Parts: sequence; C-alpha cells; structure tokens
Amino acid sequence: MTYKDKSLPDAIECIFKLLDKYKVLYWIDAGSLLKGVRDNTIMTSSDIDLAIHSDQINNALSALKEIKLNGYRIQYNGSYPMLEDLITIFLPETVNKINSIDIYIYNRFEGDFIRRSFHKPLIDSKARYIFYSSKKIMSFGCLNNKPNSNFFIAIGRMLFYLYEQVGITQWYMVPCKYFSNFTILNVHGRDFKVPLLCKEYLQFRYGSDWKTPIAREKWYPMWTKYENKMLINKKLSTLTSIKKYWIGMDL
Repeated sequence: MTYKDKSLPDAIECIFKLLDKYKVLYWIDAGSLLKGVRDNTIMTSSDIDLAIHSDQINNALSALKEIKLNGYRIQYNGSYPMLEDLITIFLPETVNKINSIDIYIYNRFEGDFIRRSFHKPLIDSKARYIFYSSKKIMSFGCLNNKPNSNFFIAIGRMLFYLYEQVGITQWYMVPCKYFSNFTILNVHGRDFKVPLLCKEYLQFRYGSDWKTPIAREKWYPMWTKYENKMLINKKLSTLTSIKKYWIGMDL
C-alpha cells in the first residue's frame, strides 16, 4: 500500500478536523498542492503546506488554541512574537517524515495576493540588525513575566515599526486570479480546497515541467528559477496597513 492509498495519520487528521470545526477556509498550496495534483498524495515531504486569506486569521487563532491543547506546538513568523503571514504547527512527533504543517496567510494588495515575509530581511540589508534587535528584545519581554516585561515589549515594537519603514524583504506575489476561486481535490479520502486554476497556477509557480518529478539535488535550482517570478524584493513600507497580531512567543 502506498502513501496515496492511505488515510491521513491521526495526528495530521486532528489538525484538519479542528480547522474545519472553527470554519477556517484553507486550501492546499505550494509543494503539497504540486504533489497532491501530480502524485495524489501530500505525505511525501517533511511538512504540509496550507494557505488562507487574511480574513481567516481570527478563526485560525481560535482553532490554534484547541490545537495547542492537543499537544501541538505553534510558531508564528519564524518565532517572532507577532503574526502576519505564517503559522507553523509542529506535530508532537514526526509522522511518516512529516513534522509540521505550515499555514501561509495571503493579504490582498492591488492585483495580487501577497506575503511580505517580514521575518526574513535581506541578508545584505542593514535593516536586518534592527529586526533581530527587535526580535531579541521582544522575546526577552515575552518570556520573562516580570514588572518590566511590558517595557521591553514596547521597545521591541518601536524597533519593529522602525524596521517596517526601512526594511526590504522578498515578497511572495501571486496574481489574484489564482486564489479567488476554488474547487475540490480528494486526497487520502479527504476533500481539500485547491485553486480552480490549479494547473495554470502550478505552471506559473513551478514551470511547464511541473508534472515531471525532479531529483532532489536538482530541485532547488529549478525551484529558484521559477519561484523568482513570484518573489519580488520590496520595501515593507510599501504596505504597512496589514493588521498585526501581537500574540507573544506562543498562543
């Protein structure tokens, strides 16, 4: 029996059931979408990729509270104590090589759905020092329940707002047509939402040869070649109206 013939392991199915319970409208994205469409499985990587629109964050946060109570660890935007466009759910233990589920959060910006990836400042940008100082100070304030914790958190936020004015990151920018309408893909006996223009989106993201599996050692150069179309270096200050969820180091 192959992976695609199996139902999802309980530890993974539990997450989907709780997302459904709190009416989180999510879809399969990125590598999981590629493998789900091409190979009829989402169980052959170290993680599972999901995506939501930003208007689903409140529902997602409600679901995450119960997910955490079930023994899962939650991380936001690379351990920065503010949520904008990435949630990572770590399984209590690795299941069939899978150790986490990523939920990408897309905001509407002009003709695209975007992720600013603020937690990944460009390596050659001096603004990264401001970001990492903010992260360190915020983390100290969140992890130390002391009278002066709020002081450190306030300083960390001030540094973040400064970073937001000068920082440059690689934005993921996906044309709106790909994430506006959806259909259903049945994988592992479960119905998942996928983009209606699924095959067109996969070609946009992975190139015309997306149906052909690529050896692991050749994957990264190919991924870089095609994803460069959707990765654009932009100033964070281009869009500062995104709602920020200051939620501490953990939920």
